[in-house]
Amino acid sequence: MSTSLAMKDVHVELEQLRNHLHQSIQGELTRLTDPCVLPISQQLDLLILEAQRSLATELK
Repeated sequence: MSTSLAMKDVHVELEQLRNHLHQSIQGELTRLTDPCVLPISQQLDLLILEAQRSLATELK
């Protein structure tokens, strides 16, 4: 798989997780610490780190 295609896949997954997170908190920022929301947030954090690392590797 080409790097640009992989990054597109990561971008799509990021958007899906971001939307899922927004739906899960239902506009209430206090729900960000809710036990059912935390795994989504953590998964999103890991995916963001993966995307940043891939981008940094591409720029080298």
